[in-house]
Amino acid sequence: MVDPRTQRKAAFTLLEMVIVLAIIAIVAATSLPSWRQYQQNQALRAAVRSGATLFTRARTLALSANRAHIVLFNVGAGTDNCGNPIVDPASGLPVPVLVIDDSLGASPCCIDPGESVDLMPSAPPTSNVSWGVTMAGTPAPLDPGGAATWNTVGSSFATPAGVAARGVMFRGDGIPVTYTTACALGSTGSGGGGIYVTNGQRDYGVVLSPIGAVSVERWDPSASVWGD
Repeated sequence: MVDPRTQRKAAFTLLEMVIVLAIIAIVAATSLPSWRQYQQNQALRAAVRSGATLFTRARTLALSANRAHIVLFNVGAGTDNCGNPIVDPASGLPVPVLVIDDSLGASPCCIDPGESVDLMPSAPPTSNVSWGVTMAGTPAPLDPGGAATWNTVGSSFATPAGVAARGVMFRGDGIPVTYTTACALGSTGSGGGGIYVTNGQRDYGVVLSPIGAVSVERWDPSASVWGD
């Protein structure tokens, strides 16, 4: 014969399990958006670090080889001056930023076979990382670029004619300069500017100074200012 006390104890234990499972479900449901946002912010920071690293790497390579290296941005049309898509040479898939050794091919200021030296991998689609800004109302204070499309296209780099540039060249002496569609180079230090990325919650700017120094700034929405 089953002891009634045992039945009551088993029933109570089952009720406890139901309550615990319900609490776990509620906690999981409330934590999921925070975890997703955390992952998106991590992906955004990784993209920013990669962009800053590629500027520095391109300058270092230009100096060490004493020849021009170009950082191309996959903004606007997503091509170089010759209409070549900015893609990973290995996979053929688009990449946000591509660094090329511009002296290896026959087409100046354009992608030629064998020129790619580094790239920024694309962020996962779930990261929401994209060019431009969401909240920032002004370019980063140290940004010397002149293109007015910094907040929409995501790049303030400008050609000698003042329009949005698809890339910036580091000369053999490490100084960044702009260039025209015909690869006519701008003056010394003309290549300063910034690239901007957002995930809808945070805005970052990677700024290149006219002499090649790189800085990273983040928009503070509470104070409506940029900070490092």
